[in-house]
Amino acid sequence: MVKISTLRLYRSLKMSPLPSRRYVLDEDYTILGYTVPKGFLTNGADVPHALYPALPPNDSLVFPAVLLHDYLCDLVKAKYNAGHNIDVLKEFAHADHELKEALKLLEISNMRTHVYFYGVHGYTKFIRPFELMYYNITGKYIPVYKRNSKLLLDQIVRA
Repeated sequence: MVKISTLRLYRSLKMSPLPSRRYVLDEDYTILGYTVPKGFLTNGADVPHALYPALPPNDSLVFPAVLLHDYLCDLVKAKYNAGHNIDVLKEFAHADHELKEALKLLEISNMRTHVYFYGVHGYTKFIRPFELMYYNITGKYIPVYKRNSKLLLDQIVRA
């Protein structure tokens, strides 16, 4: 049985769909002591297409946790792009752990919680270091999946 406090977390999340599988937050949203501001944009969970039947990217049960994770990751990118001296991989790992805590708060099953957590944490451990290398070459932090891989390799070889 779902707790009343958990239901409030779902009911207080007000989002509007946008084109291209994106959503905009209509009101400030607070979870785990973090407040995601009105107007924040998210695309839901970045899940490989083959896993959509089991882990849909816009699953309303996990959306509050995914929203928090996206927000925390965007904060890390903004700090890094602004030149703040932070341990980026440690900050992303913190966002991953907050995702896990939010999923637990939302009473998502242990199996699904672990799948989401290890999926994003694996990305932090194995892909984000390459994103940082790209940043050091170009001066812009852009996620790997939004870039042309060949262009990235060409820029790394030229550097």
